[in-house]
Amino acid sequence: MSDFPTTPPAARPRGLPLLVRDAEAGYLAELFLVCAVATILVIRAVLAATGYPQLGGGGLHIAHMLWGGLALAVALVLTLVSLSRRAKPVAALVGGVGFGFFIDELGKFLTRDNDYFYRPAVALIYLVLVAFFLGTRRLLSRTALSDDESLANAITLMKEMALQDLDATEKARAAAHLDRCDPADPRVALVRSVLDQLTPISPPPPAWTARLRRWLDARLERVTSHPRFPRVLSLVFVGQALFAVGWVLLTARTLWKGGRDPVAGAHLEPSLAEWARLGSTVVSMILVIVGVSRLLGDPVRAYRSFRMSLLVAVFVTQFFVFYDAQLHGVIGLAFNLALLAAVQALLARERDREARRAVAAGVPDAAV
Repeated sequence: MSDFPTTPPAARPRGLPLLVRDAEAGYLAELFLVCAVATILVIRAVLAATGYPQLGGGGLHIAHMLWGGLALAVALVLTLVSLSRRAKPVAALVGGVGFGFFIDELGKFLTRDNDYFYRPAVALIYLVLVAFFLGTRRLLSRTALSDDESLANAITLMKEMALQDLDATEKARAAAHLDRCDPADPRVALVRSVLDQLTPISPPPPAWTARLRRWLDARLERVTSHPRFPRVLSLVFVGQALFAVGWVLLTARTLWKGGRDPVAGAHLEPSLAEWARLGSTVVSMILVIVGVSRLLGDPVRAYRSFRMSLLVAVFVTQFFVFYDAQLHGVIGLAFNLALLAAVQALLARERDREARRAVAAGVPDAAV
């Protein structure tokens, strides 16, 4: 008979959850998405530079989607056959590359003539990636990890002891997961007693990627913590808003006169796409103006307006930019994402300041 505590049958839930969230799922999903985007950009750049060659001969053409399916199969098998946590990042990387190879040929499967250059394809690919990002973020952040999920994550980390690979950091993370569980749960007490008896190994030296990321984080922290950084960032937003005003006026004048000729091969009325892009740009511009007006009195609300402006640009405007300009919209997307990261850093700093002021004033943590 096992000594492991069990829940009485009457107290068991009728159905076990299908999804038990991994505490590292956010990092893995991000790695998957970044690899997919990088793969699409590399494929399109290489094909354009080499004149769109075809692999095969005679009547054969080996589409690169097949390599994507093979990579996705490898990623799936890795997760099915391995108990090691080390396999998950590899599976996320290989799966992201495979998904990039697959989704890059979306245009071929939406047209009767297998048109790789189907005009809306890049915009639709972008829409799929955005939906993936929002869906995973919603799934992972809808609630905090439950007690059962935290306990499962702690046990998963402890599995490293079987491979003699449990270091001090992993042991501390396992203990932190147990701290979030109900201390009265006998399973938690048992797992904690086992964890306390484990002797961690010395952590391996950080890989070059970890060292590079640490170096970049330190440099970015120095830049974002500079007293003049909020002012400079605000000037960037003002410049962007002025540029948007000029573009909106010129585009609206052209569209109003009907000066846009239909684009060959377009599947969305060009004027409709331009009007949609124009409208989302106006909304984004108004949010920037609101943010600038709030900057002196309430920096937090100003940064939130800036963030909303960027979210409109990234999730709405960029769709029509990709439709109209194909991959040339990558530059604008990269610029907006950099601004979004900067605004997020400023918001995080303001939240930390508010928390410190609240603690100094004796406000309980729950009220901060």
